[in-house]
Amino acid sequence: ARETAFPWITGLFDRAVAERDLVTDPGGQGAVQVFVEGDERFFYPAAAAIHDEDGSVSGVLLIIRDITQLRLHE
Repeated sequence: ARETAFPWITGLFDRAVAERDLVTDPGGQGAVQVFVEGDERFFYPAAAAIHDEDGSVSGVLLIIRDITQLRLHE
């Protein structure tokens, strides 16, 4: 089994493979709140399926955008 400190990563990865596309919004919550060395941070994750020559999913690209500053302005 795959283990990670952030369970939503596994779900996002699995959805990208199953849907064979770009997926966002793990758990229907939009941004993910994480505490880094005691500081509250917000990230917006996405995952994109990577296809090989025959169209099979050969990997997944995980994109994590730090949106902490955007959330602080809200």
